[in-house]
Amino acid sequence: MSRLASNWITASTYIWIDIRSYKDSNGDGIGDVSGLVSNLDYLKDIGIGAIMFPAMQPTDFAYGGTMTTKFCNVDPCLGTLEDFDELVNEAHKRNIAVAFGWYPYSTHPDHSYFQASRNPRHPEHKIYADYYRWANDPNMPLPRRGLSGHWEWDEQRKQYYHTIWKTVDGSRWCPETSPYSQKMREENERVIRFWLERGLDGFWIDCGTAGGFYKNDDHVRFSREMNAIIHSYPNKLSIAEGGGSVETTIHQDGFDQFWGHLPLYETVFKPDPSLGTFVLGHKGHECCGVNEMLLGTFVLPKGNQHCQVYPSVTPVKNRYRLVKPDEWKNPIAVARVKQFLALALTLPVVPMFIMGTECGLSLLQADVVGPKWDYSPMLWDRSPNYGFTTGKPFVPVNPDGYPIGSTVKEQLADPDSILNCFKKIANLRRSNPELQANEMILETYAKVPTQDDQKYFAFLRYSAKSEQRFLVVANLQDSAQEVICDFGKTQHKISASYEMIDLYSGMKERKLNSNKYTVSLPACGFKILQTQRK
Repeated sequence: MSRLASNWITASTYIWIDIRSYKDSNGDGIGDVSGLVSNLDYLKDIGIGAIMFPAMQPTDFAYGGTMTTKFCNVDPCLGTLEDFDELVNEAHKRNIAVAFGWYPYSTHPDHSYFQASRNPRHPEHKIYADYYRWANDPNMPLPRRGLSGHWEWDEQRKQYYHTIWKTVDGSRWCPETSPYSQKMREENERVIRFWLERGLDGFWIDCGTAGGFYKNDDHVRFSREMNAIIHSYPNKLSIAEGGGSVETTIHQDGFDQFWGHLPLYETVFKPDPSLGTFVLGHKGHECCGVNEMLLGTFVLPKGNQHCQVYPSVTPVKNRYRLVKPDEWKNPIAVARVKQFLALALTLPVVPMFIMGTECGLSLLQADVVGPKWDYSPMLWDRSPNYGFTTGKPFVPVNPDGYPIGSTVKEQLADPDSILNCFKKIANLRRSNPELQANEMILETYAKVPTQDDQKYFAFLRYSAKSEQRFLVVANLQDSAQEVICDFGKTQHKISASYEMIDLYSGMKERKLNSNKYTVSLPACGFKILQTQRK
């Protein structure tokens, strides 16, 4: 029986886990479901309320495991269906939801349905003949939605099949299914019901980079049909990866959340210094500021349905690195990571963190966008193979050379670590609805102007359902600064006196009793201030 809160979808802090690289329980060198179960207490302790996996079904793990060979089973290297059942049961006991990716538009070429579809002599050929997209003409127009793809010749069927993605070794192309096939739609429903009835709490669904729809109305109809199945089960999640506009994907297609890119990493880490920060839009990037996107792109009449993956779901190793191994003892570099985590956990969106991010680790090893998306294993402790496995790891452990002090065990023992920063703020978010994403952005967030909004970022978080308010202030500069928050330029003018408590340090701050409020911050520092009316 699930113990999840009715608002877990918008209240939770999510973590994206590649099971193979998380924890090995049997010494074969590959992380597995049982290894994950053994670390559920860790996830609960650091404030995680939902776990997301790229996929769990049998696969060659191309693109994180999205090209499956079976739909209703667990990849043998990860475990069994019984292991999955244990994961769900144990996670729910800890009020943690479990969801994974569902990719209805492609399969691995070894999938039995494709083998039946491509072979006219196969006993089930008639059943699956139109399950995939076949054509006689390689110049047949490509679908309106999705990536370009191409038509690949199949010698057995003597026809072309549509494809976008490759197998993990790059030697073969993965076939695209046909959403116009009645059998495909029936199978899609069967698979969704199979996993939800087994206790899964929802899906991350690739809805924009594939699909083979020639008309947008066809895509809408299919998406609504799929989401109606999911939502026929209470309190189940569907996140859209890709799609159209946010409003279209939520209201037209029926998804609960929409994954997009909020330029928070660019704001804190400034990989292109010439652009400055992205608190506000600026010349050439007028619509790309964090505040502009929150109050424009992501504002929906229904409420807050934006899910943000941190630091990014983009599978490029060095594009979104948090702290370089040789900067681990650099106080500015570490402070910048903590600031990034603080903002990510207090902005009015649903935060999802790639595993390791909570520790400041960048584990993704893919240097280019391609089929091989490997993560290096989690660094649990200083035992052999960093506590990941007692066997030979399937990929190198700690290939980047993170130094002493970076493992989970070491960071948990260090009160000033990146991990303990994450843990403290994630648990603040869990216990304070005002910091969650349960309501419309316009009803729970307001930017507070500062003396320079390209150097500082200040905002209020609140709720129409309570009088509690939180002021979050970040100094985006590499030197200590006095940040002046101007409430007089907002709808939240100060007409009373408030006690101010820094929830991160536990210290009392100067009282707020006028429209100008000054906050002293160290280099790359932040404060999360709770207002208490006197």
